[in-house]
Amino acid sequence: MFDVIIPAAGESSRFSGNLNKLFCTVNGRTVLENSVLPFLAFQGLEKIIVAVNDENFARARSLFDGYENVTLILGGSTRTDTVKRALERVTAEFVLIHDGARPYVSDNVIKNVLDALNDVDAVVPVIKLDDSIANVKNGYRAADREDFRRVQTPEGFRTEKLKTAYARISSSFTDDASVYLTLYDDAKAVDGDVKNVKITRFSDLETFPYRSGIGIDVHKLVENRKLVLGGVEIPFEKGLLGHSDADVLTHAVMDAILTAIGERDIGVLFPDTDEKYKGISSMLLLKEVLSRLDMRGYVVKFVSATVACQRPKLNPYFDKIRTSLSHALSICKDNLSLAFTTTEGLGLVGAGDGISVIASATVVAKQ
Repeated sequence: MFDVIIPAAGESSRFSGNLNKLFCTVNGRTVLENSVLPFLAFQGLEKIIVAVNDENFARARSLFDGYENVTLILGGSTRTDTVKRALERVTAEFVLIHDGARPYVSDNVIKNVLDALNDVDAVVPVIKLDDSIANVKNGYRAADREDFRRVQTPEGFRTEKLKTAYARISSSFTDDASVYLTLYDDAKAVDGDVKNVKITRFSDLETFPYRSGIGIDVHKLVENRKLVLGGVEIPFEKGLLGHSDADVLTHAVMDAILTAIGERDIGVLFPDTDEKYKGISSMLLLKEVLSRLDMRGYVVKFVSATVACQRPKLNPYFDKIRTSLSHALSICKDNLSLAFTTTEGLGLVGAGDGISVIASATVVAKQ
């Protein structure tokens, strides 16, 4: 029988911006879920102890509601402190410890570790080095890479021996085998997997570098309203009807960005039943959309929009609108394609009673 500890209380300090790598998405699930759930498939599992920090506790708990054998605890200030706390909850004969930011762990690696624990009391999955290596502590000295391996997780141990080793240390360690080896010398290396990487930087995520979305919006033209397109006020006897400033061009662009990253549309995010959005500038709403995009690890790369409008004629305002919108999107004007057309007198737009826009957006993963 075995328990699993998932240390996940770190700060993601080397990751991108304000993103928390544990909650980035990989193959439809968060990094943390992908690091935890593979262990559930193995017979002999008693429980999984996921240790997170206070800031992430509620969000992590929501991921694992319904999993009876997944327990959440608060981690410590260091990885070593976190594992010490989690070990207090371990009751099984063996314990596996796996990084919370290592979402590509395969069944084969887990099986290799569990099988080896039938013969030894400490097991570490490793992979060969591809690059040449050197010791640079005192100058430069070449080293034989065949003598070294890259260490992965999950590492596996006989529980009582690991608890004894942890009880005797006072300093911090970056992995648990190093703690074990302060007292014992019988650890065994087994085959890891080159795909079993730890997420340290955004580029470590297997994600599509480009994503695209489409947005469509239509607003009715009425009297006693301003006509705003792309943040630019257009002189006209009518304006667009809406809860906000009804900037139909910016609305379509926002929906294109949101659909590119799988978010809900602006009608859900900024409902017309909420008074705080009454009369608000769509440029402010666009800032909120771009903030969501940033939190997902993407930036806008290209935007294309076609505005269907019978009246007024918009060509005189082309440069002003493109400058305003490209500035708001933080892209160069060449990356914003803008076109104006009519519907040849057909429909709501052709009758001069409204304006419609179709927009597409391409977003790219931040590096």
